[in-house]
Amino acid sequence: MAQLIYVVVYWRCRRETRLRICERFRIPSGYVNINGETPCMVSSDDYELLRECERRGFIRLRDKETKKASNDVEASSTKR
Repeated sequence: MAQLIYVVVYWRCRRETRLRICERFRIPSGYVNINGETPCMVSSDDYELLRECERRGFIRLRDKETKKASNDVEASSTKR
């Protein structure tokens, strides 16, 4: 059974190419943040083909973690 992998895609191609890649890998095509990135989940079966798109220069896969809940973040102390 295929697992889902969290990836952040940085687009380096034209809009038409981006839409075709989104359709193939079931990536939401309507959302690109101000940095040109789209966070998404990709099937582990499709991950190697997505890496091939990166090798060909269409995209870049960014190594970013999911946002953690605010209670997981340690508060910095202001003691002197």
